[in-house]
Amino acid sequence: MRLGESKMGRLSLCSIWAVVLLGVLACDDGATTEPPVVDMRVVNDARVIDTDAGDDPDEGVLTDAAVDPDASMIPDAMPVPLEDLSLNSVIPNRGRTGGGERIRVIGTGFVAGMELTIGGQVCGDLEIASQNLARCTTPPGVAGEAEVFALHEVMVDGSPERRQASLVDGYTFFDPVQVASIQPDRLPARGGVPVEIRGVGLIEGTRVSIGGVQAGNIEYQMDGSILALAPAGAIGAADVTVSNFNGSDTLVGGAFYYEDVDLRAVEPPVGPVAGGTAVTLQGSGLVRATRVMFGDGGAEVQAASDDRTELTVNSPAGAGPGPVTVSVQNENGELSLPGAFVYYDDSRADFTVAGVAPPAGPVQGGNDVFVVGSGFSAETEITFDGRIVACELLDAFRMRCVAPPSIAGAIDIGVSEGGEVITLDEGYAYFETLEVVAIDPDRGSIAGGTVVMLSGSGFTPDMIVELGGQALEDLQIIDEVTAIGVTAANTPGPVDVRASTEFSRATIPGGYRYFDPVTRFGGVWGEAIEGAVNVTVINGANGQVMPEAQVVVIGNDGDLTLRGITNNGGQITLSDPDLEAPLNVTAAAEGFEATTFEDVVTENVTIALQPNDGEGDPPPGVPGARLRGVATGLDLLPKPVQDRLINVMFVETSHTTPYNRTRLPPPGPGGLLMEDGPFEILARPG
Repeated sequence: MRLGESKMGRLSLCSIWAVVLLGVLACDDGATTEPPVVDMRVVNDARVIDTDAGDDPDEGVLTDAAVDPDASMIPDAMPVPLEDLSLNSVIPNRGRTGGGERIRVIGTGFVAGMELTIGGQVCGDLEIASQNLARCTTPPGVAGEAEVFALHEVMVDGSPERRQASLVDGYTFFDPVQVASIQPDRLPARGGVPVEIRGVGLIEGTRVSIGGVQAGNIEYQMDGSILALAPAGAIGAADVTVSNFNGSDTLVGGAFYYEDVDLRAVEPPVGPVAGGTAVTLQGSGLVRATRVMFGDGGAEVQAASDDRTELTVNSPAGAGPGPVTVSVQNENGELSLPGAFVYYDDSRADFTVAGVAPPAGPVQGGNDVFVVGSGFSAETEITFDGRIVACELLDAFRMRCVAPPSIAGAIDIGVSEGGEVITLDEGYAYFETLEVVAIDPDRGSIAGGTVVMLSGSGFTPDMIVELGGQALEDLQIIDEVTAIGVTAANTPGPVDVRASTEFSRATIPGGYRYFDPVTRFGGVWGEAIEGAVNVTVINGANGQVMPEAQVVVIGNDGDLTLRGITNNGGQITLSDPDLEAPLNVTAAAEGFEATTFEDVVTENVTIALQPNDGEGDPPPGVPGARLRGVATGLDLLPKPVQDRLINVMFVETSHTTPYNRTRLPPPGPGGLLMEDGPFEILARPG
């Protein structure tokens, strides 16, 4: 019979053709084209239509038959043949090196007795759900990609036939993330300190946080450790957390933020040479494990406050009457106060003067000053620069006076008893109380070189200003309230602004922030130029930084020119309070094409210089950016009914039409996901 007609009546050509081909074809019931003639049995409404192409093709015999209602076609009543063995995918396709994870394997030709291995090890508890689906439990493996291999034997024409299939790098073993240590584990509160983190599973893309704050400048080492820059943190213990595609782990209390040592006062500041006086040291960073010295004598710490602001010690025996330096040293740093403690000889009865403590005070006066010696009485009189001051006789060796106001500078102290006068030349100094109110700008490049202005009070020619422990260069004291200097190089992050004179100190905690102005592929970014431009020079052929490159900046319509040489990091900051945009920024180095950025109005410039030696291949183009992340939601989609079909997810950068995708770099295999999880693709520079 023809496939178009039978005694049952006219059949749909489209539906019969679909039965034959097990597919879907676009067709028209009224088509006149005749399909091929074949021998077949068509099942319809529990009847069998036998056809025979060798006889009258228009004739067929319709018979009743008991048929499988789930079958749509049974060619020649033969069993469905076994498909070739193949492997399509593994879900999930990554797991822990310890194994023990249940996975699904998708493919064709699966039969009972099949052997399945991952990385050469048998995948346990193998379950053949169908010809297209198997389940098993992963064996232990070595971190990295592993081959998935399937093998079985089938009987073909009475003979055994070996069939095998594999997925090269079809499964990835990974080490679960573990953080073991951080060194150093003591960090200054300002941060900016390089740290090394050791552990397991610290792959590229790992994020590090200390005390809940993200660390910067992550670098991966060949031995599997990570280098990073610690962020600023609060005083005390801090958790160290690392996380990546392989999981997350926390080293509880793994780091400790500390404040720098400071020593502000010694109370009381006097005592007998025999020692044994209970003395309280006041400041910050004063932990119990502190070495305390009174001159050359060590003092034993008796107690320490929990907030590290006070230490109680017993003064050691002194070498003799007179002032000594009190110094402290511990893991937080060290500091000394000259003349902070004065010894007196309590075995003497004659009239003597050993010294004054403290040796200096603010010009406002009103502070206590101890005068110590021997032979004091109610008739003893004390003068400051010739002026009699009010004093209290404590005993024959100590008098406590109230300093009067005065101008800054050293003065003489006079002590008289029974007509005898002892004068301490320049025995006491008045000073302006140092205060730093602001620094402008309050941020700058890690290369240093930024001109900053400080505002405050009590500025003197001997003042020193440090940003994160690095002294300002070319410091100029304009007057008592204004100073200008140039920042030194430092690590990224906030730093304390600390000013100090011989007798006074002032700090703006975290008052200045260093940042790295580089941009990987060159270009400009940042805020508007206000007196400084930060230039980074890189080799356009390999992306490496270029030390000793020449940089010239021309601004103010050609009226101002600044020039300099890049440091070992390929960076330089050229700064002048009068520098204004727009700027022309030029970089040059021997063997490279000089390059100029014109009309620059933002503060950070990265210039890529191209080699001009004329030899070899042209330098490579700018590489695509590698984007990483985690995609979710695929597991929410309905699963296909047929085991041979799976849902997949494609991750790529956007493009305006379906026809310009080829202008983008191939996203790579990391952009094709068959389950929720991490992706990694290449994206064009933008």
